[in-house]
Amino acid sequence: MSRDLSRAVSLAEARGSREEYGIVLALTGMSLLQAGWPTEAAVLFSAATQIFEPANLGLAVGATEDAIRGRLGREIGDAALIAAWEHGAAMSDRDARDFALAKLADLTAEVV
Repeated sequence: MSRDLSRAVSLAEARGSREEYGIVLALTGMSLLQAGWPTEAAVLFSAATQIFEPANLGLAVGATEDAIRGRLGREIGDAALIAAWEHGAAMSDRDARDFALAKLADLTAEVV
């Protein structure tokens, strides 16, 4: 699955609309959250909200921004969430893509 997400991230960044790219980053963040990587997920969710409207991202991943932030805050604490969110907010589109691809590669290596 992480290989498929890596391909989706690369394709959406290169050829997709802003909406598609933001959604793919948010879905990648959701996957990282499910895999037990909440800090990395927070970075990607934040980056995704810089690319595509947060309310619409919530529709795509099935959770509001407040619900996502609440869950992340419970998992990593408020201070870590603020730091991760600021990190993601400061990323360029390319930085977000590179971060997502690196974390997906790490996840793939962990699973294998």
